[in-house]
Amino acid sequence: MRKSAFPVLLILFLLFHFPFLTADPDTLVDLNTRGAWTDEGLYAAQSRNLVDAGSFSLHENSTFVRGPLFSILQLPFFYIFGTHLLVARLLVLVSLALSLLLFFKKFPENQMFLVFLGITALSQFQLFQFSHYALAELLCIALTFASLAFLIQWQERFYFGRSFNTSLAFAQLFIFLAYAAKIQYLYLAALPSLAIFLLLIMRLPEKDRSSKKLFVQFGISIGLMLAFLLLYALWYFVNKDFYNYIMLNETSGRFPLNWPDILTITRFNIQHYLWTKEIKLLLILSCLALPGFALWKALSKRDIRLELIFIFGLSWTLLELHKLPMLYIPNRYLLSLFFALGILVAAGLMMLYRENSYGKALAFCFAISLGLINMSFNYEAYTRRTYDLEAVNHYLSDKNLDGAYVLGSWAPSLTWASEARAIPVWNQYFNWKDPINTFHPRCIITEFNEAESDHAYTQQGINLDSVSDSSRQFKIWRYDVKVYWIKKGVK
Repeated sequence: MRKSAFPVLLILFLLFHFPFLTADPDTLVDLNTRGAWTDEGLYAAQSRNLVDAGSFSLHENSTFVRGPLFSILQLPFFYIFGTHLLVARLLVLVSLALSLLLFFKKFPENQMFLVFLGITALSQFQLFQFSHYALAELLCIALTFASLAFLIQWQERFYFGRSFNTSLAFAQLFIFLAYAAKIQYLYLAALPSLAIFLLLIMRLPEKDRSSKKLFVQFGISIGLMLAFLLLYALWYFVNKDFYNYIMLNETSGRFPLNWPDILTITRFNIQHYLWTKEIKLLLILSCLALPGFALWKALSKRDIRLELIFIFGLSWTLLELHKLPMLYIPNRYLLSLFFALGILVAAGLMMLYRENSYGKALAFCFAISLGLINMSFNYEAYTRRTYDLEAVNHYLSDKNLDGAYVLGSWAPSLTWASEARAIPVWNQYFNWKDPINTFHPRCIITEFNEAESDHAYTQQGINLDSVSDSSRQFKIWRYDVKVYWIKKGVK
């Protein structure tokens, strides 16, 4: 049973997700934003428009230019299996599973680390729920975790005397793929180099003969990081004006400008986003893992894999801390921090597990206790599943919208089954200028008060009731969303 522990856990992990794959995002997973509801469609909209309508425009949405890899990965699966939400969600879930399998294939003797990671971190409420959403965050986490597998492989080959090997290049490559899927993860470019630097710092007091060579490897990792950043810079310079326009709107005003406000906002975010019932215990155990690692090192325990795993998790956590002063910080922004904390906890439990029989029992006690608590939150999510998005998709599926424009930031999430050309509308940002004469939409989808578009239509004197011949309102989560059927020939 020990040899099959991880494969069994992985199968269970996938099976637990199946009841959620066609349901709405959970109503409590991210209370401060509608992003989980609208962004699944927005991330896939340009790929779907290419497959369904045979046309593509870089400028009709913001998602492709700031994360081209995610849309590109979706394309072949949409061509083969169709432009369905289930396809997009499975792409993310399977990507996460494949990153775990990659680690298991390379290091099967370390499968208990994966078992602990799965029980304590992947079952965590937000991480579990976002694992089956068609959003870029968990794909980026999966790619970053794959980088860890190659970094461990680099370390082992380095200790066999190789001054350079391709594993380090692959570790940097997967980090590059992560921020190519979503540019907000650009800071992770420094992750492999930071992990190697901390490894180097730890080696110096030991007067390890390999320290000088390790310093060279640190330099090589910096060079690789810069090379991949340069590669992404080419994409930036090709799309410079549009890219700057997007990022100015997406990132401006995200951080306070003075230290008192930084401290105040950080305290607030810790209290309301980290010190919560869903993440509190994982946070406590990750903090306990730090002195546990120091004690483990002081006792001269040498396991280069486990050491690097912990250092990688610590480096990742340190890089994530820059998010804590953010003025707007939905839970999906913190998923990578939660996962990094999970790596620390799983590594800490591995240290206990390898001590003796008492350590094994204690490690399993901690892991199973946290896993049961986590799954209790996911069971509650199971009992409150809703299918509001599916109902609107079904309504629009037989309206002969093939290739027709449907406008609104809700539109991509509500037209999966209709093969419409759905594009968002945000006032003073995207597609808001005279949208009816510009696009001649078959319908416009907006909240009853146009809040999601910042009143893009009323600000231009467009009365949607007047320009439509009928409408229908739907309750989606806590939002009242209306579908306006635009009159033919209206101007």
